[in-house]
Amino acid sequence: MAFERGQTVEILSQEKGFEGSFFPAIIISKVSENNYIVQYSTLHAGQHEGYDDEFRPQREFCKETEIRPEPPHVSVSEFALKHKVDAYYNDGWWVGTVIECVHHEGDVEKKYLVYFKKFDEKTFFKFEDLRVHQDWSRGQWSIPKKVGRPVGSIRKLAKIKDDENLYVLACRLEKN
Repeated sequence: MAFERGQTVEILSQEKGFEGSFFPAIIISKVSENNYIVQYSTLHAGQHEGYDDEFRPQREFCKETEIRPEPPHVSVSEFALKHKVDAYYNDGWWVGTVIECVHHEGDVEKKYLVYFKKFDEKTFFKFEDLRVHQDWSRGQWSIPKKVGRPVGSIRKLAKIKDDENLYVLACRLEKN
């Protein structure tokens, strides 16, 4: 897939401790058939090396295989247990699974405990720091089958069951 100058994208990290996470960036230029210069939106030059130059956005060369377009927004009103999500953490998006939904008395909103299998870690997130996980493959976005696929317009975003399908958070989960 060819990316355009100025296009908002996400960059797959291969760095130790950050493997599998995606960081927001924009395309600065194409330098060869499959290579680009990108500028990160959330990472800054010297940020990880301890330099004082932390306000200049970091730029780097990336292979096309490490770049994906920004995923489309999937609107949900809440997340359910076992829902696969992307969690915004440490300036990037990390794939995890919701393992607990907590709403303490006095809290304005729910918090979601997300488990990151790759690192065997759990962290709480606010709703606005989560998004529905989507896979980028062969130039198209898709929601993994075990999460479900978005459907038309379901007004009440909750669990709704009929004879053939289970609807959760405006996603239809197909029975096997």
